[in-house]
Amino acid sequence: TQAIILASLTKNLKLRKNGLMIKKLCQFLENQINLALENENTFWIKSFVKHLEAFLSHKNFLNDIDNIYIKGNLGCLYFYLGEYKRSKNLTEKNILQLKKYPNFSHFHLARFLIYLGIVHRELGDYRQAKKTLTKSLNIYKNKFPDNEKEIAFVLSNLANVHRNLGEYQKAQELFEKNIAFYSNN
Repeated sequence: TQAIILASLTKNLKLRKNGLMIKKLCQFLENQINLALENENTFWIKSFVKHLEAFLSHKNFLNDIDNIYIKGNLGCLYFYLGEYKRSKNLTEKNILQLKKYPNFSHFHLARFLIYLGIVHRELGDYRQAKKTLTKSLNIYKNKFPDNEKEIAFVLSNLANVHRNLGEYQKAQELFEKNIAFYSNN
């Protein structure tokens, strides 16, 4: 029945690759992903992930860049479900794919790098976590300096990595910067 419904919707709504309706749906999904990441509601994330996986299975509707954005964000959601290796693999793959496009979204790249860095930390690879989170922080500072919320999020995670590495002075410095960001808002 799902195949029949999909065929009917495709015909009646004139769905096609790169179509306006699909673009709007991708934007809606990205907004929902943003809410899921902000709220860290594991129950909601768990059910939402199933829908994203089903949506991504319809490859004939998605253009490559929207596919990369949704999959990269899916990798971020896998982190919250404790699926660190799955998150790492999907996020790394989509970062490489994203960089192939000359006009890619630096915001998406910075976000994917944050979660990849956190996953590296969870997997005990603190040096790689530090490197990845630093890249994310540099993108935010250079491209989105007014996005203090994301900068503070990166700083807190980077501080945790420095703490894990035994670099307590640097960790304290980053935690203090993080507190300054949050106290200003």
